[in-house]
Amino acid sequence: MTAKPETIDRLLLSRSLIAPIRFRPANDRFAVAAHVLAAHDAAELAIAAICTESSVPNISDTRTMALSDYLGALKEHRHPGKDVRGRDYVAKLNRVRVDLKHHGITPDKEQWGSVAEIVFEHISSWCEDYLSLDYAGLDTVDLIHSEAIREIVLLAHKYLQEDKFRECLENLAEAIARSSMELFPAGVHVVVGQADAETALTVSAYGVDPGRFLALQRLLPFHGCGALSVFGIA
Repeated sequence: MTAKPETIDRLLLSRSLIAPIRFRPANDRFAVAAHVLAAHDAAELAIAAICTESSVPNISDTRTMALSDYLGALKEHRHPGKDVRGRDYVAKLNRVRVDLKHHGITPDKEQWGSVAEIVFEHISSWCEDYLSLDYAGLDTVDLIHSEAIREIVLLAHKYLQEDKFRECLENLAEAIARSSMELFPAGVHVVVGQADAETALTVSAYGVDPGRFLALQRLLPFHGCGALSVFGIA
C-alpha cells in the first residue's frame, strides 16, 4: 500500500519521538515518566494517522479524540469482533499518563521501564496490519515527490548497504544538486559539498539540523552549481 505523504510524515514524526528512547534504559522515575509521555504521544500520532489513511468514520472532530477513541473506532471499522493489537496495554498507558500529567503520580519503574520498546512494537504491528508499512523502515525518501530524485536517493541507500560509501555520497550530492529551489525562497543558495556555518544557520529555519548539515556537507563531493532544496533526504 502506498500511503499519502501526510500519513508518512505523521508516522515519521511519531517514530522520531520514540525511536531515540527505544533501547535506552529508564533508570529512574523521571526517565520512566518521560518515556511514558513520549510513548503515548508517539502511539497517538501513529494511530491517528492510520485511522485517517484508512478512512475510519466518526473521527472528524479530532479535538476531542483520545488515543483510546482512535483504537475503538479502528476496531469497529476493520474488525468489530476483535480488539486492535495492544489495546489493553495502551489503555493502561493512557491511565498512567493521566495520573502523571494531572495528579503528579510517577509511573512504577519496574512496570513501565520498557514502555518505549513495547509501544514501538505495537505501533509497528498497527502499521503492518492496517497499512502494510514497515514502521521501523520508514524513510524520508518516501516524501520526495520527484521520481527521478527519489531513484537517485534509493540508489544511494543501496550503495550504503553495500558499504560503497563513495558511490553513496556521490549519489546524495547528485540528488541535492538536481533538486529545485522549491523549499527555500530566492536568495537562499546552498552549494553542495561546501560546509558553511552561516548557511547552516539559515537552513535551520526550514527544519534542517545544522549539525547534520555541516557533517554531511564535509563528506559530499563539491558541486559548485548545485543548490539544496530537499536536504531532508539525509
